Amino acid sequence: MESVKSIKDHIAQLSAFVSECEAKLAVNPNDFAARLELASLRPKLKSYRDKLAAENTERYKEVIELRFKGRKADYGSMPLHAIGALTDSFYNALFNTSKHVQYGDRQKKNGNKIIQETIDLRLEDIGKGSTILFISAKTSPDLFGNSIIQSSLDKTLGFLNSSDNDLMGNISNIGVGSIKFLSKLFKELNEDDLELDIKWRSPEDTTVLWEGSKEKILSLANTLSKIQIVGTERITIDGKVESLHLKGKMDVKDEEKNRYSISFPFDLKEEVKTLHVGQPLVVETQKTTILNEATGRKRSEYSLVRIISST
Repeated sequence: MESVKSIKDHIAQLSAFVSECEAKLAVNPNDFAARLELASLRPKLKSYRDKLAAENTERYKEVIELRFKGRKADYGSMPLHAIGALTDSFYNALFNTSKHVQYGDRQKKNGNKIIQETIDLRLEDIGKGSTILFISAKTSPDLFGNSIIQSSLDKTLGFLNSSDNDLMGNISNIGVGSIKFLSKLFKELNEDDLELDIKWRSPEDTTVLWEGSKEKILSLANTLSKIQIVGTERITIDGKVESLHLKGKMDVKDEEKNRYSISFPFDLKEEVKTLHVGQPLVVETQKTTILNEATGRKRSEYSLVRIISST
């Protein structure tokens, strides 16, 4: 049986080939070779997407291990108020990242309820002999095989494993809405003198691990508490597509040669896939300006709200 990693690699490769053909046809609609190749590639791409959806449907759920270490977690027990506060912060951080993955910075009617039911985070089990909580979430693949919770876990653990220099730049991966809950989580861990390891077995059969030592938790608690949103506004960008990344970002350059890195959510992914490099584009984005009060460093993030024009 083909591995999930192999299936995803094929999807990425075929998607790139499809984009190339579509770009050729946009320039020359009578390019018979490109049209023939596209007709061959699309069924193959659909086949691999169907395979990914089937694999994730069979997988059914994701399991996340939270291992608490420290005096309050000795002998496999913890004060109930501490467990409640920590799991609540973890839940809200993962929930907000999932909402960001699906909708970006747009408000969606019943969006909270849809995300809640889609990922369905639950306490699955409690490990014996030490304070380990097993949290489960529904894999819930969409028609193209993509899973919101898989993407959220991948982005959250990737963010936590970022170097100090990359942390600010990776906020757009999880969304600014998750920052305050991660900050709260690390503050509570620090106050309770606890360490935390988070582990997840990905569909690629790889163990993704974040090891939260006391030093790391203190550093993150201090850093994230200093990150503030200092401005949000809707910005229209008129330019050309410079590059497309299937992992949720595209680059647009305007007439003044300003380059914008714009993230886009799952529910706009198929629309973005119709674009090609060099194509004129007008988009509405949400611009969020973030300030690190400790360093005085500012950064602006752009999230796609809608494609206004692509001709």
